[in-house]
Amino acid sequence: SAVVETRGHAGARWYSRRGAFDAPAPPTPTTEGDSVGAGDAFTAALVLELLEGRDPQAALAHCCAYASSQVAVRGALPMPRAFNLERSAADSEPSGSN
Repeated sequence: SAVVETRGHAGARWYSRRGAFDAPAPPTPTTEGDSVGAGDAFTAALVLELLEGRDPQAALAHCCAYASSQVAVRGALPMPRAFNLERSAADSEPSGSN
């Protein structure tokens, strides 16, 4: 189990029995909308990433970037479509052999 602390412009921190690590937030968007939905977007994205088996450190970094992108718009955005657009081709390649 783990605890994740979101820290706004400072990113997020993951705490577990195995240790702790930070994920920085990307630079603030040049056009800042508002923070409505940023925390919800972060939490939903983190749950999805972990359920898909992504490494916690990579997941935390991706979720900080995703939540930061939500600050660039006014109001909340629907998560699934926006979240999928954020993933790079490398991130969506299946792991392991088929």
